[in-house]
Amino acid sequence: MFSKVLASFGQGGAKVDAQLLDRSVRPGGPLRGQVMLVGGQVDQEVDGLGVTLLSRVEQADERGDVQLVDLPFQNINLASNAVVRAGQQMTVPFEVQLPWETPITTVLGKHLTGMAVGLQTNLDLGGSVVDPQDIDAVAIEPLPAQHRILDALSRLGFVFKEAALEKNKITGLEQQ
Repeated sequence: MFSKVLASFGQGGAKVDAQLLDRSVRPGGPLRGQVMLVGGQVDQEVDGLGVTLLSRVEQADERGDVQLVDLPFQNINLASNAVVRAGQQMTVPFEVQLPWETPITTVLGKHLTGMAVGLQTNLDLGGSVVDPQDIDAVAIEPLPAQHRILDALSRLGFVFKEAALEKNKITGLEQQ
């Protein structure tokens, strides 16, 4: 009984860890991985297990001050209404189709300063006080056409300094 109380406060409860199977992906392509779910010291009800794609964006508040926020742009539910047994190890594979508007974060494996996309693993243990989240960086490489433009700019002598994303939509253009 005491173990169940401790698990509800995060001590000895279930743990999650996402593993990305692709080193890098491109906008419009699949992101493949698996979530490792390891049961804690007691059986626990899993109300939800899923992954969320997040992008770090600049967002202005009502005073005009800009702050960085992690904005979710795609949620995938992997499991719900299940029980993870004490000590049980489960592997849940997933594949997420990236939107075409997914921002690039790397070029030829080099991180672009100011750009961040992550995959957040969410585990809802029905009333537990723990914060069972796992966030992994996702390397998004440019599409071939985008890469040609970046390569041409580089040959012209331009040097990448930094980039940022802003929360906004382009009027008149359908976007995911």
